[in-house]
Amino acid sequence: MITELKEKLESEHLAIPDLLKRMSDQEFARLAMTGFSDPEEVQKLVLMQILEDAGNTEIGKRYHFGGIKSADDFRRQMPVTTWPDYEPFVDRIADGEPDILFAGKARVFIVTSGTSGLKPKMVPDSETGSIAKNMVSRFRQFQLIRNLPGIDRNGTILPLSNISFFPPTTGGIPVAFASGNALTQNTNENPSVRMAFPTAVLLNKDSETRDYLIARFSLQQQNVVMVVGNNAGRFKFLADFISAHAHEMIDDIEHGTLNNSLTIDSKVLEKLTPLLMPDPERAAELRRILDKTGTLLPKDYWPFLNVMVFWISSSVGHYVKDLKNLMPENACYFDAGYGASEARINIPSKPGDPAGILSIYTAFYEFLPEDGGPTLLAHEVEDGKTYELIVTTWSGLYRYNMKDIVKVEGFTGKTPNIVFQYKSSEILNITDEKIPASLVHEVIRQVASEVGTNLVQVQIFADLEERRYICYVEPSPETPEFNPGLIEEKAHQQLSKDCMTYNFFSDLQKLLNPLRIVAMKQGWQNSLYETGIKKTGSATQVKLPVMIREKADPDWIK
Repeated sequence: MITELKEKLESEHLAIPDLLKRMSDQEFARLAMTGFSDPEEVQKLVLMQILEDAGNTEIGKRYHFGGIKSADDFRRQMPVTTWPDYEPFVDRIADGEPDILFAGKARVFIVTSGTSGLKPKMVPDSETGSIAKNMVSRFRQFQLIRNLPGIDRNGTILPLSNISFFPPTTGGIPVAFASGNALTQNTNENPSVRMAFPTAVLLNKDSETRDYLIARFSLQQQNVVMVVGNNAGRFKFLADFISAHAHEMIDDIEHGTLNNSLTIDSKVLEKLTPLLMPDPERAAELRRILDKTGTLLPKDYWPFLNVMVFWISSSVGHYVKDLKNLMPENACYFDAGYGASEARINIPSKPGDPAGILSIYTAFYEFLPEDGGPTLLAHEVEDGKTYELIVTTWSGLYRYNMKDIVKVEGFTGKTPNIVFQYKSSEILNITDEKIPASLVHEVIRQVASEVGTNLVQVQIFADLEERRYICYVEPSPETPEFNPGLIEEKAHQQLSKDCMTYNFFSDLQKLLNPLRIVAMKQGWQNSLYETGIKKTGSATQVKLPVMIREKADPDWIK
């Protein structure tokens, strides 16, 4: 299969993602089943194509991409990078300047939370880079259908995505969230996909109205067979929302109307009005369910829904357990796949298994052993070991440290199956909000100071059970009165105001509960240092973390 691929690449002069896009369903299926036996050769092809494509760019000339003949050459000439290395180029690319990080102009900017400060990252995507991400989605869809052959291909899909309201850049380049961009591309390229609600709904500015419209149109559909999203908590919220507004939605479905209390943008209303059709039969069915059970649950109003596609690994996978009472016992949970705004990285291939095949055709990967040593390539990693992931993409990221720790869990052919474990930096990430712990720390200290409280120490624990940040603080002995509730309230308000992702997941999506302040006894900080000294043997080597991975010692809580 690899030999055939190389021959086609040479004869048709295509980038690998373009070749994958042109493959028929039959050809692509054969590649998906047999094309992971030689990751070393595939990754060499991918790297050399990426470097050749970027040879005449500003960064390609700076690091002499034209003279690189192997992965070893690449690792010698190109240093490992992080986001700050690319920030100086972003404004120029946003202005429409070509050939800086990749050939040509950016196709789109993907908005993601930053690793420091309040400013979100805007990651540029090249045309080939966008196709590469789409091909990972195609691999994922193939594996999903292969595992679920009985799924109704004519059924309706409920996608839980977000379309951004950001204006285009100064150079006229679109700006989007990753999920919204993927949804738009998927519906454009697969017009046969039936969505449970009109995409125009996602353009409505008022978030509560947007939720109502998503729920109302979806509830009218009986043949919803699959829910696709990142966070299962979002679906739980939507199900609870439907239950709370059951009577209004049933009335709207019966009469083909929209509740007059909604705040609907005029352009959105214009697109939705032709789609409003009275459906007294569906309304009567929903009323029977409500009369019989006293509530509305997905397993009752969507009897054919049995496929749930969400992240089921790491901290975000914690939300899946909330769906058990909402879904039938035979519901199938499939991982949505590990990735980020920078790249889509693995291809889940089994229900209930968060590990997925490394997507070796769509980016070049290096693995930095967590226990130390030089980077390894995809064919060199070991089963059961953990690594920090470094990627090189078609969209201008070269040896880019994702700050993600991944674990190898078996192999498909000779290609590793990997699963995301956690961020290697101090990033709070309960529901994909990815907020620097240092930011929350700074806000807490600022708010405490404003109310006359000096804090000796602050440490933050991301509590998956409570879905909130538990912020342990030791007030100074000089503090006359300490009011945790006041600091909680003000810190929550400040974060909601200043931090886009905190506001989105907490106030808008209701997936993240307001933070909680826990007062610690005097001397807590000293005890932390004493423990650190015992471990390192030197006071100069002790650095107390802002983010902690276990709850604080309860004996020190006031």
